[in-house]
Amino acid sequence: MVVTLGGRVQGVGFRSFARYKAFMLGIKGYARNTWNGKVEVVAEGPLEKLDEFLKELKRGPTSARVREVDVRFEPPTYEFYDFSIY
Repeated sequence: MVVTLGGRVQGVGFRSFARYKAFMLGIKGYARNTWNGKVEVVAEGPLEKLDEFLKELKRGPTSARVREVDVRFEPPTYEFYDFSIY
């Protein structure tokens, strides 16, 4: 799953929030800021856990204001061992 989130998502602890939620759900992948002020999250895991993770990302940390969410489901690559921040 690839999620791109827009709004007030940079400089508010969003990537750390995503890493914590991913750890709690057993999700692997990464979160990174993009050049255009958005956050990109790549996540792999069981579908029911990905659904729960997506709900958390849409909510974001208390200081964030998520206004845009673009979700693409792609086949897993199994290349991730944990959840990283870039």
